[in-house]
Amino acid sequence: MIKEHDWIVANINNPDFSNGDFRDVLGMTPDNTQILSMDEYMKSAFITDTFKNEYGNFDKEIFKNWY
Repeated sequence: MIKEHDWIVANINNPDFSNGDFRDVLGMTPDNTQILSMDEYMKSAFITDTFKNEYGNFDKEIFKNWY
């Protein structure tokens, strides 16, 4: 079941938010927010574009450390 919000994407887009901000500003709750497996995220262009190394290539280790 796809939920309205994604915790990983929200954190990347709002790095300074606290848990309260996610709830109060974005309306994120455990009922409407998902966290996918690392493998699922690595299929996403958003993730592969966000976690690049100095050569401009997706770096699985950088993402793995962040995840």
